[in-house]
Amino acid sequence: IGLSIFSNAMMQSVNLWFTIASIRMLLQVSRNQPADFGLFLQSGPFMLRSFFATLLFAIMTILGLLLFIVPGIYVMLTFWNYNYFIVDRNCGVMESIRLASVHAQGNRLSILVMFLITMGLSLLGMMAFCLGWIATVPFCMLILVISYLTMTGQPFVQPRLPTNGQA
Repeated sequence: IGLSIFSNAMMQSVNLWFTIASIRMLLQVSRNQPADFGLFLQSGPFMLRSFFATLLFAIMTILGLLLFIVPGIYVMLTFWNYNYFIVDRNCGVMESIRLASVHAQGNRLSILVMFLITMGLSLLGMMAFCLGWIATVPFCMLILVISYLTMTGQPFVQPRLPTNGQA
């Protein structure tokens, strides 16, 4: 049992490490900046805050799901982007939860539709013998990053202007 708990904790830590790095890289891609693969080695400063925020989010979601499912869905739709605030704005745990709640106001239906689309794409990727996940998972993660940027009012693509009178 101890080995199983240790193995699960290590897998969750590695998953969190790669999630943070992926968010940072996709924020760069969505802002039309060159992607820096060195970010995979620089997730450490966000790990502790992200761990505690994830733990808090999981507890709130489980409690909400135990209260007749609808409150759990409400919690998920409200606080889904807490990690983006930690990574993008260097927020603390409670500040990221608060900002996620503030930016979810008026956007919950859009968030629900976005999650249904990403779940559908993931399901299609899984139906292709899980090989489709190679394309659908990064695309869905990019959709989530662009949704975060849109909800917070940040530009997500800086258009390239033609030079020398080219159209």
